[in-house]
Amino acid sequence: MVALFVRLGSIFSLFGIGTFAYSQSLSAVSQPFDGWQTFAGLQLAMLDDAGPSSGILNAGPSSADALIVPLSGDGLSPLLVGLEVDPAADLYFSNDLLVLEPWSPEAKIIAQILKGTRPWPTAIPKDRRANLTAIYERREFQPLWLKDQRWRPGLDAALYRVEQARLEGLNGEDYSLDTAYGYIAANDAEARAKAELILSAVIVPYAHDMLNGRYARTPRYDIVDEVTPRLAGNTIVQFIDGLAPNKVEYLRLRDHLATLRTKQSEAQAIPLFSDGRFLRLGAEGPRVAELRHILTLTGDYTGPMPGPEAAVVFDEPLHEAVVTFQRRKGLGADGIVGGGTRRALNARDENPIALIKVNMERLRWEARLENENAVYVRVNIPEYRLRVRDKGVLAMDMRAIVGRADRRTPIMSDIITNLKFSPDWTVPSTVYRKDILPALQSDPSYAARNGYSIISGGRRVDAGSINWASSPRVTIYKGASANGPLGGVRFSMTNNRGIFLHDTNRKSYFRRASRALSSGCVRVGDPSGLAHYLLQGEEGWSIDRVKAAMNRGRISYKELPNSGVPVYLSYMTAFVDEEGLLQTTRDPYGEDRKLLSYFDEI
Repeated sequence: MVALFVRLGSIFSLFGIGTFAYSQSLSAVSQPFDGWQTFAGLQLAMLDDAGPSSGILNAGPSSADALIVPLSGDGLSPLLVGLEVDPAADLYFSNDLLVLEPWSPEAKIIAQILKGTRPWPTAIPKDRRANLTAIYERREFQPLWLKDQRWRPGLDAALYRVEQARLEGLNGEDYSLDTAYGYIAANDAEARAKAELILSAVIVPYAHDMLNGRYARTPRYDIVDEVTPRLAGNTIVQFIDGLAPNKVEYLRLRDHLATLRTKQSEAQAIPLFSDGRFLRLGAEGPRVAELRHILTLTGDYTGPMPGPEAAVVFDEPLHEAVVTFQRRKGLGADGIVGGGTRRALNARDENPIALIKVNMERLRWEARLENENAVYVRVNIPEYRLRVRDKGVLAMDMRAIVGRADRRTPIMSDIITNLKFSPDWTVPSTVYRKDILPALQSDPSYAARNGYSIISGGRRVDAGSINWASSPRVTIYKGASANGPLGGVRFSMTNNRGIFLHDTNRKSYFRRASRALSSGCVRVGDPSGLAHYLLQGEEGWSIDRVKAAMNRGRISYKELPNSGVPVYLSYMTAFVDEEGLLQTTRDPYGEDRKLLSYFDEI
């Protein structure tokens, strides 16, 4: 690589950071590297307050190792360096040196391809070219995978990772791998430049899908912004491996997917369980061996594999596997294989592999953890549960109440920023329109009987003075209370959708099996315990103090340390529990259907 160093003397005057105060000559000195002649067409354009100065100064080398570019005039500073016709260098500054790295031969060819003076490689689909152009323009067309005209170490391993995209629940065929392996034969600058772009056309879409999900409704990360900084300072393999979500829920599903695929490769399909009498602990016969084989393929039986004779005995490990299967299917978990369990064993409307891939995809939609050891909260909407993890380890597990089907809790990532104790409550527009307004139209005394205050025109008014039939625009709220709709504490978040976690004054709802009962927010089963855990390390915040603040009946706030705690309102209809068993749930919002159609075949 040829480099040109322009010493600026004692004045740091670059791109508007200071200016030349007097006439001066800058010496551009090249070390005696091969290729000095590359700078024969060096151009320095100057800018002053009135715009470009008296033109571009063209200079050639005055000797074999030095170039003198005389600059005169006040208020001038270097603006642009060009080589011949095209932009020629990647500029950066070190102390009082302006360092110019000329383009590599491959960079020049990449620039010509992206600017349209050379044709794109036909192997690169047209819909991938815009992103590639934007990425390379930001890099001044310098290659991603080449360094000093050699392929960077780890490229083969990275391509193998992409080829094995099925391990991440994706389809390797989506990334046109066959064309990428042609890079090996590239033996000149033009072939290397084209191979560089082909490799990016494979790796960049894979990186996008791993960071955002293949079918994300709104991609979270702009891949144009992500590639260069993620690659900087990392090997290519570190770059590829760092694309996967860094949460334990994703890693467990990925491992379980690999296990299931191994088992199903041994038996391409799960056989149907034959008809017969019910089976229970102690039973014997060929149908017992058949049952054990099926539950092994579904991942429910993880016990030892007995010999041929012992295999026909319904033993304790098989009993536990039946119980696990029954719980997973929402059946009575008695360990007895009767008609209902047999029908569930023979149901073919659920492909566990496809379901795992669907849920891995949803986890890719989430915001990433900045710190893998951080505490975070996850609400699993279809399971109606809330869990807290600390350094990846389960710290809390409690019931939750989520939005009903017509007022869904949104799937989203957010931050819990503070705790609002003894909170007041302003009625959300949806609740007002669908619940409160009809009640007031029927009986205006409903407001007073239920403790609601009504604000109209900036002042508090009596409900009887309002014409409710006209659906007026009013604000309805309840004052600070330990017993209001939000209970004793609200876990405030940053979204503008009015979604947060909170306590509730309807504790009996937590005893219900189906808990899609709210208007969108999440009610937590152990609010004081959750508040106390999120305040761990905060001096003086004992569980007794938390409960006292919740019951005081006067609003108070407590900011969470470390800029808050990540919270994920997720929709996981399949997950691997703490014992390593795959659990599946109901699909209350019908979210699986469309995604399953995408993932069933890969």
